[in-house]
Amino acid sequence: MRINIIQIGNSKGIRLPKYVFKSCHFQEAVDLEIEDDKVILRNIERKPRHNWDSSFKKMALAGDDKLLDEYSTTNWDVDEWKW
Repeated sequence: MRINIIQIGNSKGIRLPKYVFKSCHFQEAVDLEIEDDKVILRNIERKPRHNWDSSFKKMALAGDDKLLDEYSTTNWDVDEWKW
């Protein structure tokens, strides 16, 4: 899609068509990233653990759900900890 750059005061900007704005679920702010010669706009994720369940399932299918550290218990775990 080709869009024109417009003057906004002392700055420059672009206008996003309404359907682009709605299809990306943009709200009041977006996450902007510059990568090489590209400007990337991303929706800001409002839910901290959104999609964790599907990510964990993908990890399990890929065999990437193993503990990195060995499980270890201490005397405190056995004697002091109350469930």
